[in-house]
Amino acid sequence: MDDYISRDEAAKRIDEALSRVFVEPVGESILSKIPAADVRPVRWIPVTESVPEELTDVICCTDDGYITFGWIVKDQRISTTGYMCADEGGFVRDITHWMPLPEPPNCGADMREEAVH
Repeated sequence: MDDYISRDEAAKRIDEALSRVFVEPVGESILSKIPAADVRPVRWIPVTESVPEELTDVICCTDDGYITFGWIVKDQRISTTGYMCADEGGFVRDITHWMPLPEPPNCGADMREEAVH
């Protein structure tokens, strides 16, 4: 997500933009009235930087750009990158990056009842 900046960085940019109008910094004051977004920045994480906990479902990307999902397995024998993505169907070799799955939608009882009928 290219447009994500931290709250501190947002306050700093507001203060810089309004410095000619206000003597005191107002960025944090303005931001304190805005609720934080319920999102986390999402990015591809290189397997050289970190790997998820064992059996954690993630989205995986190979060295040639193929995207799949499953869980990451360390393998030095047949994978040139040292990692494979495993799922119920088998293995995809040469995983270079991964990212967490998004949160599932909120499917309350009303939605489940509608799906049954």
